[in-house]
Amino acid sequence: MRVAISGTHAVGKTTLVRALATRLPDFECIEEAYVLLADNGVEFSDRPSVDEFDAMFDLAARTLSELEVGSQILDRCPLDYLAYVAALSPAETDLGAQIGQARDALRHLDLVVFVPIEVPDRIETGSITLPRLRRRVDELLRAMLVDDEWGFSVSALEVAGTIAERVDRVCARIATMG
Repeated sequence: MRVAISGTHAVGKTTLVRALATRLPDFECIEEAYVLLADNGVEFSDRPSVDEFDAMFDLAARTLSELEVGSQILDRCPLDYLAYVAALSPAETDLGAQIGQARDALRHLDLVVFVPIEVPDRIETGSITLPRLRRRVDELLRAMLVDDEWGFSVSALEVAGTIAERVDRVCARIATMG
């Protein structure tokens, strides 16, 4: 079983991954592409560029296809980075190649858990960097995962509430999936 936790920045994805790791000790946790690249010496700008998000997208997609069979929880999925690329790119940018690559990568996931921005926001908004980008990426991820406007047809679960409530919802869904 392979589960990815998806959402814009500062919504509690990594916190959820850590809480799920405690509850599901047989699952291996896979760091997000940003962390993997940074750990390998890649330096990112203060305001990440489309090229940087493209690099994260490529690594996330490649990671999914190269993982050994097993139970994994991934901090982010390729759609997270695709949403950032789409949000930062000019409207006429053709994302066809990335969309095809994302479709291929998503075949390796059993479930994508979408962590949206909640109203009221659980994160103190004064501490959030790039708030407009954050909202736009949240909208794009909802369109991709929940509303399936991009045609990815991925099994998605939206979670909200406390960490305990989120963990319970994810574990309940995993239990029904076998």
